[in-house]
Amino acid sequence: MFGGYQACVADPFPAIACGRIFPEYSSWTRAMSVDFRRGGTTDLEFRFDFDRDQENQIRKELEERGRSTPTFECGFYDTNDNLVTKITNVV
Repeated sequence: MFGGYQACVADPFPAIACGRIFPEYSSWTRAMSVDFRRGGTTDLEFRFDFDRDQENQIRKELEERGRSTPTFECGFYDTNDNLVTKITNVV
């Protein structure tokens, strides 16, 4: 999978997750960086995690300031569980 396609696949996940968890707020990708760590020579799996601590922190910021700009780290992994591409996404 070429890098541009990886960016397109990864881009909406954090914003969509925030939109589902906090539906009363607008969410969108403010910034995203793509760090290619190694060549992806096997099938790739995209992994995204939204842990409870981060959710609580976002909720607290929304209540206190009416906005939050969380940063999510996710990535593409090969079949040997190696990180191929690290994605950093600010929502």
